Amino acid sequence: MNYFIAALRVEIYKLRRSLVPWLTLLFVMAVVSQEVGQPDWHSYLSGAVYRFTILGSIGFGFLTSWLFGREYADRTLKDLLALPVSRLNMVLAKYAAVLVSCVLISVVLFVYVLGLGMIVGLPGLSVDMIWQAFGVFGLTAVFNMLLCTLVAFIACWSRGWLAPIGFVFLTLVSALILGPSPVGPYVPWAIPALQTLHFSSGGTGMAGVGILHGASYTILLVTGAVGFAGTLAWWRYTDQR
Repeated sequence: MNYFIAALRVEIYKLRRSLVPWLTLLFVMAVVSQEVGQPDWHSYLSGAVYRFTILGSIGFGFLTSWLFGREYADRTLKDLLALPVSRLNMVLAKYAAVLVSCVLISVVLFVYVLGLGMIVGLPGLSVDMIWQAFGVFGLTAVFNMLLCTLVAFIACWSRGWLAPIGFVFLTLVSALILGPSPVGPYVPWAIPALQTLHFSSGGTGMAGVGILHGASYTILLVTGAVGFAGTLAWWRYTDQR
């Protein structure tokens, strides 16, 4: 446990010294700010959550790509592996650092969304609406974090951060194209957006959009588990050159 804590501190220090988390936060804040012109709180929160779900996945993916791929791009991997810390602890520390960063970004962003709406003076706000929006906001953030495990694996497999960023944009396009189709509930990258659409429609669903069910969430969990296990296996069994 002590080795894991030490490795986690190093990863957190890297993030603190980098502009990547701050640029990610500013990018998502700029995106959701475009919804401030909505006529009421429900429309505003629905649009903000949807934008966060779609384009926030880019921010989370970019953050994950950088944290897992920078060791290859900066050629510091050999120095990292020379430390008296197991590869398992290194991978877990990187994932924990991604988790902490994404949670903080999500919390700060939600507070920003509420504050911006209050400053503008939108009508129709209620405590129940805030809790519902917070629940969907947090749930879709967790979904996007689960999907980031595949991004981490591709960063390790490709030994860099360009390929995983390309993968993030590819999955975004696939989600936008396949999400409204009948196969949308079975496409992992479309599931977070479909979840937010159910919130926007008041839980009744939308015409032409597939309804999420148990299999959808199972597919999402399996996708996250495959990416996580693949990253661990890559670090454990593949020669680091």
